[in-house]
Amino acid sequence: MFGRLADAPGCFLESNLEEIKRGSLFYTINSPDGQPRPATLRAQCVDVGGEPLFVIWDGENIDDVWKFTFEDGQLAGFDCYYCCPEVLDEIAMLLGAISNFHGYYFEQGEGELE
Repeated sequence: MFGRLADAPGCFLESNLEEIKRGSLFYTINSPDGQPRPATLRAQCVDVGGEPLFVIWDGENIDDVWKFTFEDGQLAGFDCYYCCPEVLDEIAMLLGAISNFHGYYFEQGEGELE
C-alpha cells in the first residue's frame, strides 16, 4: 500500500486503512469522546478554483475539508484540513460560508473502534 494515505497537516498521519478507520473516519462522524456527531452533518463535493474538494458541513458552517489524491485512477490518499483553521477559513470565504474553529491539534478520545 502507499506510504501516506491520510494526512492532517500538523496534526496526524495515517499510513494504513486500519488507522484511517480508527482515526479520521471515526472522528469525522463522532466527537472526540466517541459520541455521534449531530444529524446536521453532511458532505458535499465542490469545485474550488478548479480543485475538487470534499467538504463536510455542520449545518451551514464548514466543519472539515478533505482533498483526495488519485494515482492511476485509484484513490491514493487524502489530506484532511480539520486542524488547519486558515485553510478552512479560506475555503469557507470562497464558498461564502463560515468555518468552525477546531484549533491546530486534535486529540482522539476513548471512543475508538474496537
